[in-house]
Amino acid sequence: MKIKHTEFTHQGTRNENQDRLLCINRDENGSSCALFAVVDGMGGLSDGAETAQEVKNSLKMAYTEIMDSPNRLEELQNVLHRANIRINESKQSRRGATCSALWLEKDKYFIAHTGDTRIFSINSNKTELLTEDQNIAFTMYSMGRKTYEEYLSGGGHNRLLSFVGMGKKMKLQGFEGRTMRGDIFLLCSDGLNQFLQLKSVEELGRKALQQNDPYQYLLQHLKETVIPDRSEDNVSWICLQVT
Repeated sequence: MKIKHTEFTHQGTRNENQDRLLCINRDENGSSCALFAVVDGMGGLSDGAETAQEVKNSLKMAYTEIMDSPNRLEELQNVLHRANIRINESKQSRRGATCSALWLEKDKYFIAHTGDTRIFSINSNKTELLTEDQNIAFTMYSMGRKTYEEYLSGGGHNRLLSFVGMGKKMKLQGFEGRTMRGDIFLLCSDGLNQFLQLKSVEELGRKALQQNDPYQYLLQHLKETVIPDRSEDNVSWICLQVT
């Protein structure tokens, strides 16, 4: 298994970029062992950029530990659990970051996630949002208490139910799955929502799969659609394909 990837991040019209991207794609014995993550510092709390960098560094430094662990998923989750406790118990002001982390190797993937960053899977079967937006708006929509239109236009998007630094109440989503050659993953911060809403990504994935080169089609569409100078938030994404 080999992996190719492209990454993008921009502060948009904000004064600071509090998003952080992690892309580690190494060849181990002829096959890639890769760790990707999107971390979004919470602008409403103190030191969002510093907190996002701290979570990114925690994942980066744990790469070897995860690779050596007999339980990749458990170790990936443990990294975020430890970061959560450390940040929550620090003497600084209340701070936090959302995070979606993806580990890939051979024919498997492992995901640890909290907050409203996202990971999409695009393959021959379907385009699917693998993670859950842990905020009020998405929870109401997924429970059927809001229509899709009400979800888009209503409030609750900024009311997070979980994030790294929250402490004991942090809810970490962790799961694993199988990959095949040609599978594409899209990781993004919530800043991408301004340009591509949930169903827009699903439609984009369907169109991409009809092309000769779905990966290049996605990259081209992302580059044409995301206009940083018009972004009201930091916007970041990682697009990768298993080859």
